[in-house]
Amino acid sequence: MTPIAVDHVQLTAPPGSEAILRSFYADDLGMRSSGTTSCRGPSSPCGD
Repeated sequence: MTPIAVDHVQLTAPPGSEAILRSFYADDLGMRSSGTTSCRGPSSPCGD
């Protein structure tokens, strides 16, 4: 089975690593970003 789409990816990463991670996913894997989301919901890392 070959995946055709990724609907959602949520990662925990060390502070200051966002640029390198965005580069990896965009340049190396060819994924597009739809932007960042704020913390929300009962399962969010922010504890909302």
